[in-house]
Amino acid sequence: MTRSRYPNWAKLNYDGVEKSRSWMANDVRCKDLTGGTTGKQCHEFPYNKTEQGGQSGFPSIAPIVSGHNTSQGGSWGAGVNLCGMRAAQAPDVHGDEFIVVPVPHPVVDATFWLCNGKSPSNQPAQLPR
Repeated sequence: MTRSRYPNWAKLNYDGVEKSRSWMANDVRCKDLTGGTTGKQCHEFPYNKTEQGGQSGFPSIAPIVSGHNTSQGGSWGAGVNLCGMRAAQAPDVHGDEFIVVPVPHPVVDATFWLCNGKSPSNQPAQLPR
């Protein structure tokens, strides 16, 4: 048996598939706490566009400020594009892997990523201050 260096939740595979999020509106973790005038959206992990994401992946979900959710999703999407992440092209083949490293708020209040020596500015990557 091969043992991973990462916890099961830390290693994800990009699949590029936009799965339905409609089920989250009725989940007790977000129901009546998001949408409308609340200013919040339901955030999920593992991310929706990963093989591990979506309702069948039993994600952790929680209401967060809409602007933060949208901003972080955009940053993650930019990272996917810059890194050239590929989804699986055939059955039984996984999409590109990536590692998620959670950093507690308020230490870092942003999605941060690195890939193959690239960063958002194409400069040596540094942790946000």
